[in-house]
Amino acid sequence: MNNSSFWNRIKKHVKLIYLILIIAFLLRFYGIFIYYPYDLHPDEASLVRMFMTMLVTGDLNPHFFYHPDLLIYLSALVNYIIVLGNFIPTLALVTYNESVTMLLTIDKIITVIFSTLTVYYVYKIGKLIWDESAGLLAATVLTFSIAHIVNSFYLIFDVPVTFFVVLTFYFFINLLKNPEKRSNYLKVGLGIGLAISTKYNALLLLPFYLIILIFFLKSVKFSFKNKELGIQTNNVIIKNFLLSLLITFIVFFAINPYILLSFDEFRADFFDYNMNQLSGTEGVVYNPNIQLWGYYLFNSLLPGFSIFGLILLIISIVLIKKDKYAVLFMLWIFLFYFINESFMYKAPRYILPLFPIACLIMGRVLATNKKLLLLMGGMIIITSIFIAQLYPETRIQAYDWVIENYNTSMIYACPYSIPWAGGCTESLYWVESSSHVYYLISSNVYDFYFKGTNGQDFEKYHFYKYIIDNGTLIKEFSVLFTFGQSCNPTVRLYYVE
Repeated sequence: MNNSSFWNRIKKHVKLIYLILIIAFLLRFYGIFIYYPYDLHPDEASLVRMFMTMLVTGDLNPHFFYHPDLLIYLSALVNYIIVLGNFIPTLALVTYNESVTMLLTIDKIITVIFSTLTVYYVYKIGKLIWDESAGLLAATVLTFSIAHIVNSFYLIFDVPVTFFVVLTFYFFINLLKNPEKRSNYLKVGLGIGLAISTKYNALLLLPFYLIILIFFLKSVKFSFKNKELGIQTNNVIIKNFLLSLLITFIVFFAINPYILLSFDEFRADFFDYNMNQLSGTEGVVYNPNIQLWGYYLFNSLLPGFSIFGLILLIISIVLIKKDKYAVLFMLWIFLFYFINESFMYKAPRYILPLFPIACLIMGRVLATNKKLLLLMGGMIIITSIFIAQLYPETRIQAYDWVIENYNTSMIYACPYSIPWAGGCTESLYWVESSSHVYYLISSNVYDFYFKGTNGQDFEKYHFYKYIIDNGTLIKEFSVLFTFGQSCNPTVRLYYVE
């Protein structure tokens, strides 16, 4: 039985893409509520407070330029509709923390929607380039990618920018198939503008776009008997390219007007953030494990795809190298990967925009090599185990156990070790005091920030090192599969004399 007849028989019974999208949505939507009412990501609460400030003051200037404003304005609009429509109690009738918790939970649905739409457009790209089976399998691999699932649990910029990168790739493919159609250039410009308006790392789409025009459009054959007509056609392509760049800048500044209106504030935030990316923020510059090339391989790709998915990706890259669209995808993967590796400050989620593109390569190879479906099956099994162990999350387990068994005034919790919400006060979360004799330490803090000093005298590193070297381990909260700092870190409770 050939592959086409195999897939045709299945498609007679069910429209598989709808089933895949339902599964993708549920896997991501589930994560919103398993953490409720806790805040387990350092960026989320600050974003919601920013939205609330906009609602109360009416000031649309976010006064925050570490990232562009698209997600900020989109979430603020959703919050405004919710409050205006009395879908939750008026903010004055609930506590500030309750308001943050409610709005944050609702805002996370935005991330889930972007994530699910990414799966859909991966399917569309695979179908457009190759066939429906390649699109379906690529979408399936992304659906069960742990990295894509976990990051969809949080209100963060990386998931929507990944969607807009994939959307732009969809426009890229249409452009390559019909380079004489002006609307394809305008759509590419729109896609790049929306992506950059979500997170600045999407700026890499601009040089990538230029590379596409230089190298890939050369392979497009024009049958012109008149050489002058061929030159005129090339000139049209160049004009359309420049017009698409104009669309990109118009979209970007329309969504981010305060970059111009509050330029000094933008300049201070932007350069402070990006200098940290290049040289490292506090702690990161002293951690040799963060500095080593290969960080994303072991901290993002491996846990994000599982060992089965990573092997499948490597095999797929080897087998598909003669496909011109696969070359395009691999160019993006390597460009995005190695540029992010060059930054000193790293987090596993930062390379999320390459995951869907990698899934397209895997989907194509899976569609033509059924034996490799076993690797995808192994990936799905590991993802299923990972999802099953999500509740209760290790930080929530640690928090609940400490509250139940100890006087919380005796506990010092290092940042991000336990959730901030409800009965967990900020003093428990942040205060450092020698009078506290019990210490909660999370692997996502110690491993990521304080594991090595690279020869430098770093006060916080020695603080944690002293606890681990001199303390008695009381209890450990851990799981079989984890995803770095984002989900289920190992949390240890120490007692120090």
